[in-house]
Amino acid sequence: GKVEAAATNDAIPASASYCIPVMCKGCAQVCKTYARSSINERNVLPLYNVHANQTGILLGTGGSLDRYVHSDYDDEGRRVVTASIKSIIYTDVPVDYVIFSDRAGPKGYDKNFRIIDAYQARKQKFYLHMANQKAFAPGSNPEWCARGNAKAMEARAA
Repeated sequence: GKVEAAATNDAIPASASYCIPVMCKGCAQVCKTYARSSINERNVLPLYNVHANQTGILLGTGGSLDRYVHSDYDDEGRRVVTASIKSIIYTDVPVDYVIFSDRAGPKGYDKNFRIIDAYQARKQKFYLHMANQKAFAPGSNPEWCARGNAKAMEARAA
């Protein structure tokens, strides 16, 4: 699909739309639109290309995590960068970037804010701000972000 580039930086897309390639016969093409976010430009954009040529691992928190053996460097000596979501803090796995996404539930922010605020990611902690569901995520409250030494990251629910 076509992505319009911003006038100031061709690598940063402006408000645009994109389509995901069809993966099977008879499957409908999925197209999305997005708009730039001042929150993400302030808090996430500075990370653009920071970890270029490094190995990145996105960790889930399911049963396979028990089999994961972390190393700070890959087989070629490059730094391994890890990212995950909220429940990773209940493990011993070192995480560079973590995103806390919801307030409800047994491991959500409302019931565990002291543990979540105290958790230190190796590089950065983010509290998700849902632009169209402000009561859903901790990043919608600047005081909570400050208390947890976290930056807000914006998303929109489908």
